[in-house]
Amino acid sequence: MLLEIDLRSLALMRIGVAATVLIDLLSRVRDLDALYGANGVLPPELARALWDWRVTLSLFTWIAPWPSLLWAAVGLLTLAAICLALGVLPRLSAASAWVLLAAIQDRNPALYMSGDRYLLLLLMWCALLPTGARFSFRPAPAGVTRLRSWAGAGLLLQIAMVYVLTGLKKTGPAWFDGSALWYALNQDQYVTAAGRWLRSQTTLIRVLSPLIRRFEIFGPLLAFSPVWNSTGRIVAVVTFWSLHLGLHTFQAIGVFQLVGIAAWFVFLPSALWDRVAPLARDGGHQPAGPRRIKSSRWTACLTAVPLAYLVIVMTWAGAGLVVRGTPHNPPPAVVERIASLLHLQEGWAMFASVSPNQSWYLAPGTLADGSEVELLRRSLVLDWSKPANVQRAQGGFRWTLYLGNAIRRGIDESAFRATYPALLNYFCRDWNARHGGTRRLTRVSILAVVESIGPPGSAANPPLGHYVFAAQGCVVGTP
Repeated sequence: MLLEIDLRSLALMRIGVAATVLIDLLSRVRDLDALYGANGVLPPELARALWDWRVTLSLFTWIAPWPSLLWAAVGLLTLAAICLALGVLPRLSAASAWVLLAAIQDRNPALYMSGDRYLLLLLMWCALLPTGARFSFRPAPAGVTRLRSWAGAGLLLQIAMVYVLTGLKKTGPAWFDGSALWYALNQDQYVTAAGRWLRSQTTLIRVLSPLIRRFEIFGPLLAFSPVWNSTGRIVAVVTFWSLHLGLHTFQAIGVFQLVGIAAWFVFLPSALWDRVAPLARDGGHQPAGPRRIKSSRWTACLTAVPLAYLVIVMTWAGAGLVVRGTPHNPPPAVVERIASLLHLQEGWAMFASVSPNQSWYLAPGTLADGSEVELLRRSLVLDWSKPANVQRAQGGFRWTLYLGNAIRRGIDESAFRATYPALLNYFCRDWNARHGGTRRLTRVSILAVVESIGPPGSAANPPLGHYVFAAQGCVVGTP
């Protein structure tokens, strides 16, 4: 059957999702107090004013004033992820991880990226599916190797839709003239050393740009081939793993690629397991019972909501293509509000358009003795030259997201200018908590260096100038 799942493949996906949650947490906890605490860059009252009610409902918003409680909540999320990986109460562990991960994401929406949404959705499907039927402390009976259910079908469609919608929404001219990868790889905040090498291969990236778009649209269809389905699934898994590993090599965009790799485990067919691990097939003997497991009635009822939303999103995107000639056709607002409430929202459009400009950030500071420092790098020397690793110089991936999604947003939306003093006050407190006397910070600013990305093959990106967001003095006893 096209929508069947092998329980061993489902278990591997569970383990991969749990491992990705743990890796994701590592990228957050290094700056937990700065990015999530009440005395960090985004106080809870400011977050509530700038974003919707999900911030208010977040557990991490309520406990932000107490660092010990923040760390306790992170500990609970870590425990839930470990239990999920080991197969200890996998449904409860997945549901707990889903609730806590949604809460930490909602605490600071400026840190949100597509990989966060993808990971949260996979956790939801783990809670709805018997992921502990294999490689767990309480496996399903011998002889049960496959799953056929509405929840299983929903998971498979969910994964496919991530790529199909992303590919369809790549409608910018750069994706058709072959320059899209050039502009994407010139966003130095999110590119690796390997990515800088790849962008120098202009002929190769001209070929890869339209190829990636076509593969995102049509590649998932291999996994649903009505003929030679096992072969189609294996080819799809290998190619999508290659895509994610390649993107992970060339771009530093958090856990998105790891989530994608974990997701595609579920498409591994039973034929592959039976060929490479015959002894793992129900203990090496012929099954004594049914070979398929069915979901319970309550699981089927819960599955109806996300499955219905998937159908609505696909229908609206298809109608947009037919009627309006564009897949950028979101469902009705009331549907999106409900999806947002339940953290089901799709909106897949990664790199749908690529910018001809890029920017990177500096936080110059002046000390009491007149010397200048750079606060983002925590450097004792203010260096105006572009760093070799922009993301690292800006404090890492999450800091880079915050600067782009909150600070830069203040250019177009006046409400977000309230993030400027909050950020600068944090710099003052953080530096002066560790330095005193003549090394005390007296003034700080935040600015962006804006560059124009030249046409493919250009040797350098000419600077367009500096944009100063804000500057202020550091008052002794800054709250």
